[in-house]
Amino acid sequence: MTLQEIYSEVIWNLNKETRGTAPTNANLISSTKLWINNRIKAICKTHNFYFMETTNPDNFTLNGTQSYSIDSISPNIKDVLNLILVDGTQISRPIKWQGAEVESKYSQTDTLGEPTNYWVWGNKFWFYPIPDKVYVIRVKSYNWLFDLVNNVDTNEITKRYPQLLINGATADGFNWLQEDASLWEQKFQIGLGEIIRENNRKVNQDYTAKIRLRLK
Repeated sequence: MTLQEIYSEVIWNLNKETRGTAPTNANLISSTKLWINNRIKAICKTHNFYFMETTNPDNFTLNGTQSYSIDSISPNIKDVLNLILVDGTQISRPIKWQGAEVESKYSQTDTLGEPTNYWVWGNKFWFYPIPDKVYVIRVKSYNWLFDLVNNVDTNEITKRYPQLLINGATADGFNWLQEDASLWEQKFQIGLGEIIRENNRKVNQDYTAKIRLRLK
């Protein structure tokens, strides 16, 4: 479903426009779009879904400094899956240090070289050693979905799980009207649990398929 189709369903559920006719209340349409986009963010915050996986454009370069803003690679990165370092025709995979590992293994240094490790802190990538020349990095990550703006806009949630957004935004609408939203919120939470379980089954099936291919 498109953004317009979803916000129309929500507005009809709120009994603010005649079902089957195109909504015309500009303020209500604007509010409903906001509720829909907020629910998309809530869904993405709850779980890392397979449809959020993205390999960001590999045209970002390391140029001799130790830290780089994540937003400069992509403003929508939520969680990093892996990072590949490209040096001409050679590629390597720096090992990610978690918080405790950084404290135990890293000490302030001006050592230069090909980065063997990285960590994320303060919305930045940090590399050790400090890059000694220009490298390209390729980041695979779970990314936040972009906001829907135009009536014809879609994303994987609107195409696969439109009713989830309709339920959630309808709950927000009834809250806005200061009316009972519990039924619609319950529908949203049940639907969210279902798509999380569906996602986990798909991830497990894909992982099993990859293992089988390796064993052949």
